[in-house]
Amino acid sequence: MADIIELGKGECIIRCVDEWFVIGSDMNWLKHETYNVLDLFSHVVPAPAHGEHSMRGEILINAFANDIAVLENGEVLQVKGDAPPSTVLGKIVGLPDAIMFRL
Repeated sequence: MADIIELGKGECIIRCVDEWFVIGSDMNWLKHETYNVLDLFSHVVPAPAHGEHSMRGEILINAFANDIAVLENGEVLQVKGDAPPSTVLGKIVGLPDAIMFRL
């Protein structure tokens, strides 16, 4: 949530569908000048806007979630594990960016 609000300056949308969580925004917050969106889940990326010694949250989702997918610019990218079902994909319609994960 802090990444969306601090980095993207957008609206934060959180939805729960069955066992899946969806975190999305009306703004594209997943862009980074060094890392592509999939790399954000495998690298500790500093986020000084959050405070001293802070980092982006994608690496934490990767550490704890069994299944992760990302919506970036209308395309669903599989990060880890199983793909989200259609009931979850129906909840990301109209969002430019979203992270879908299951713990």
